[in-house]
Amino acid sequence: LDTLDRHKSIVPMFISVADMKKRYSHDANTEISTRQPAVVRAWFDRYLRTTWGEDSLRYSMVKQAIEMRRVMFLFDGLEDSGNLAKEIEACIKELIQDMHLVVVTSRPWLCGQYELDTRAEHVMLMRLEPLLDEQKQQIANHRLSYDNTGMDMY
Repeated sequence: LDTLDRHKSIVPMFISVADMKKRYSHDANTEISTRQPAVVRAWFDRYLRTTWGEDSLRYSMVKQAIEMRRVMFLFDGLEDSGNLAKEIEACIKELIQDMHLVVVTSRPWLCGQYELDTRAEHVMLMRLEPLLDEQKQQIANHRLSYDNTGMDMY
């Protein structure tokens, strides 16, 4: 998120992969399985129109920001993509190839590896290690004691 500090005109856009999957319609999106670039872009635009409202000012602003390359896409929960994993990864790859800023979070993939893992020239993979017991204890103590104002939380 250092990028957001350096570039004040970047708009962060949170995208829940579970929400993308939920809004997927088999009837309207049967062609997405081809994963052709134009089809993938149209599918993602349909998702944005459905999410933000096609005639809304918010959608217009988001669309303009995307065209100006001023959006940082934050895809959360790639592991929730299920049977749409290849299609959602194709969407993410298209955004990366179009030089957009993209952050993807995911738990470890149990069925092998993500296709994005093989794109080392465009993707930086970071693995977070589990917290140590001492770190877990510190977090629990902090959350259960005082907030930043010094007053009891409960």
